Amino acid sequence: MTVRELADVAELSTHRFLRMFKKSLGLTPYQYLLERRVERFKDLIRSKRASLAEVTLCNGLGSQSHFTSVFRRAVGATPAEFQRLEAKTI
Repeated sequence: MTVRELADVAELSTHRFLRMFKKSLGLTPYQYLLERRVERFKDLIRSKRASLAEVTLCNGLGSQSHFTSVFRRAVGATPAEFQRLEAKTI
């Protein structure tokens, strides 16, 4: 869904929707979406339901490099580093 569509569902202007969303959650819709995606990727890596290659291919972020950058920014480690760290804690 686009921000416009979300605003329409909430019966708000786009500007007001964005302001209220950020005020409520402390994040923009895009930041919120990225945060949710990263959490899902972390869950997939932890559960081993998907290989790191599968997670990387179906990340929805367009490219492996963008996925790695987003993941590193959010987690402080690349997906491969996160996977190794998780393996050590189990």
